[in-house]
Amino acid sequence: MTVTPPPCNGAVIVGVVEAFARHWPHLKPPMFRADDVLPLLAGNDREYNAASALLEAERVHYQPGQEPD
Repeated sequence: MTVTPPPCNGAVIVGVVEAFARHWPHLKPPMFRADDVLPLLAGNDREYNAASALLEAERVHYQPGQEPD
């Protein structure tokens, strides 16, 4: 059983990912919902970099049936 992360806005996601990269580079950032992360790929550079880091670290939670191919 997996637990779905709570909804989170883009500014908070960016801040958390940047804080983890700056202060705890040896730790993975927390999981975030795909519905909140994927729209960041179309945002500014900070949003794109945060979303890319989460995708690369496999820290994006997909709902059942939503998983990428």
